[in-house]
Amino acid sequence: MQFGTTQLAFALLGLLAATVALAVLRVCITSNHALKLAGIIGTLIATASVIAAVGPNNWLIASFSASPIRRIVETRQGIVVSLKKDIGGDVILGGNVYDGRTNLDPRINSNDINRVLVLAALRPNPKRVLMLGLSIGTWNYLLTGFPGVQQIDVVEINPGYIDMIQDYAEQRKALADPRVKLTIADGRKFLRAVPESTYDLVVMNTTFHWRSYISLLLSREFLTLVRTRMKSGALLAFNTTGSPDALYTAASVFPHAYLYDNFVFCGDFDWRTKFGEQSSIDELLRVSPERKPLLTKADESLALNFLSRNRTATVAEVAAKVGRPLEVITDRNLITEYKYGIPFRALLTR
Repeated sequence: MQFGTTQLAFALLGLLAATVALAVLRVCITSNHALKLAGIIGTLIATASVIAAVGPNNWLIASFSASPIRRIVETRQGIVVSLKKDIGGDVILGGNVYDGRTNLDPRINSNDINRVLVLAALRPNPKRVLMLGLSIGTWNYLLTGFPGVQQIDVVEINPGYIDMIQDYAEQRKALADPRVKLTIADGRKFLRAVPESTYDLVVMNTTFHWRSYISLLLSREFLTLVRTRMKSGALLAFNTTGSPDALYTAASVFPHAYLYDNFVFCGDFDWRTKFGEQSSIDELLRVSPERKPLLTKADESLALNFLSRNRTATVAEVAAKVGRPLEVITDRNLITEYKYGIPFRALLTR
């Protein structure tokens, strides 16, 4: 898997099986020449079919997709697929689950980029930013437009996204921004090598809370590690993907952790007090990737909507709706992966 695709792996296994079959035929079938000939012909046809199936395009994965595929990238760390979409930007799948979209327009907002965009108002002028999880690079593009940013450390475990980003000009240029420092590595290992009190803003592009190994990003142990690398007044933002326990865990580590849409924003101050302030709206209007403002004065009502306190919730408010005691996620209990895999929104509709 380090050097080839799953399709190539299947082809090699197929060729091996055909070779074994041919050897068995030669040893076992000696008297019936017609049967031996038929076996040899069948083996040759199977071998030819396997060879014909090998190519630069992974037809095997593409055949299972209901949407047109732009690109498939396979690495040892997983399979990344981009699906062509005429409206709302292409959809990116990582490990066969939704992993983001390429839309960069907050007016369209098909991928809820307001959840990252509002951080410019809640933590103005962050000099040093950490982004754990690159995906297709949409969030990185937004962060390059935050006023005051001097360096963005991006940590991604799957290099396949780097190849995928080449299809999207804005994300590609943002990744090439001299302020962006990309590292292909495990996030926890990377953070252990970073000095304490380094970052003004941390954004985690977390995957679904029920997936394998996600506890390594949602656990109390990991969030505690992240907090030690944050400066005073810094914020951490990550996607709970509907897990109330992710919010509860964050609140056990940070003095202030509240829900914004399905994100948790955590820090040592109550960031909700900035909602509704004109200065916050002004900060939002200043976000300009490639020196092109994402929003203008005409979009003030949209900015005010993004900065609405109605989008927020406390741990107590979420717990009251869930109807069960919330639990702290740890490296060992894996509760989101094996115990509480149903998203919070689904619980409310049951």
